Amino acid sequence: MKQPVNAEFREWFRLATGGSTPYPYQEHLALSDVIPQLVNIPTGLGKTAGIILGWLWRRRRATENIRAR
Repeated sequence: MKQPVNAEFREWFRLATGGSTPYPYQEHLALSDVIPQLVNIPTGLGKTAGIILGWLWRRRRATENIRAR
């Protein structure tokens, strides 16, 4: 059975970051239909990882609908 996309993203994120669990906003960046124009998150809470890994996920691993956007 294929695991749900957000569980798959969480595991992929953990592998990419050496074991860190994604914050909810990082999951949202990768899995949402709409990409926010502004990410207003305090320093030290993973903005770079959220944006870069969210973009990579959207380009390579997301559903066809999200990849097309």
